[in-house]
Amino acid sequence: MMNNLCLIIPTKDRPKELERFLHSVASQNVLPKQTIIVDGGEPGIKWLADKFKQFPIDYLQVLPPGLTRQRNAGLKVVREDIDLIAFLDDDIVLEPNCLESMLSFWKDAPYNIGGAGFNIIDMPPSEKPQWLEMMFSRYLKNKKSGTLLKSGRSMPYCPAVTTTETEWLCGGATVWRSEIFKDFAFDEWFASYGIVEDIDFSYRISKLYKLYVVAEARLRHIETGQRNFYLQAYVVTMNHLYLAKKHDQFSYPLCIVYMLANGIRHFIYGLISRNKDNIYRGMGHMAASLKSGILGISRVERQVK
Repeated sequence: MMNNLCLIIPTKDRPKELERFLHSVASQNVLPKQTIIVDGGEPGIKWLADKFKQFPIDYLQVLPPGLTRQRNAGLKVVREDIDLIAFLDDDIVLEPNCLESMLSFWKDAPYNIGGAGFNIIDMPPSEKPQWLEMMFSRYLKNKKSGTLLKSGRSMPYCPAVTTTETEWLCGGATVWRSEIFKDFAFDEWFASYGIVEDIDFSYRISKLYKLYVVAEARLRHIETGQRNFYLQAYVVTMNHLYLAKKHDQFSYPLCIVYMLANGIRHFIYGLISRNKDNIYRGMGHMAASLKSGILGISRVERQVK
């Protein structure tokens, strides 16, 4: 029987979001056996971890910051009696009974299941005009949710109606068997911005284990703060291209075509709607696609999130 759950929460300069998350943990009817806050900010927020006495919290600071770097650091202080390790973003809010539902799934889970995703219930719908979405995505019509395409694109699986097997899991809302970390770690190429690292990690795990999304383990992902849409899109594109080059399952040329087309789509929509954010996002995708096609892939060292 598995019931020893550890939460690992990488964070950086977001004390309000982290406090909100910790309150949602404290209100659960089942509490984690260990919680690890991995802080990439300065001067640090240990004072916040010390406020919560309802469940044990270990605090460590990792500098320089980086999502996958902080996750790997958190793994090093997981207690030996822990069976399950969850990675959760600091801007997550757990719904009532979320942890109990996740642990109920694992209670009778066969050993060939290696990871399970929480059900993110507030995934936003596409903001693009229907005709533009259809023109771009017609080839996605019969693609199953939770699958990975040849281009490296991941089909979303949330919000999930039923507990379903998937080919990948969202990195910031996932639970893993602790045993897998004897052989696997997060790729620190993705340190600057936490996206695509989840596809890379879960794809490697899926070669040996099955993955599921647990419909009853519900939570919300409430993103806050300002974004540099150009830089974010640029990093997203470079990370996808790195993924496609790293794994034989994916096609690097097809990934370039997809990311370039995605940039054009955002740019067109931005012009039509007079939305500067989408214009900058489109420019970021296009710039990274063209640069990688000519000069190759390069990692952005700057912290984006």
